[in-house]
Amino acid sequence: MDERDAALARELVEEAGGRQAAEQEARRQVSAALRALSWAQPTPDTYRQPHDIAWAMTCRES
Repeated sequence: MDERDAALARELVEEAGGRQAAEQEARRQVSAALRALSWAQPTPDTYRQPHDIAWAMTCRES
């Protein structure tokens, strides 16, 4: 797949709502994982690191 094909694929996925659906599912999964982690009652520092990494990975642009 060359760059032109990749650009077309990105455009088609975007138009079909695929990106929005994937972002919504990622937020749902991260929220569920962080809820599960909080049930373990970690220290604030122990909780913060996976929290920050998860949101950085799912809330990025492009």
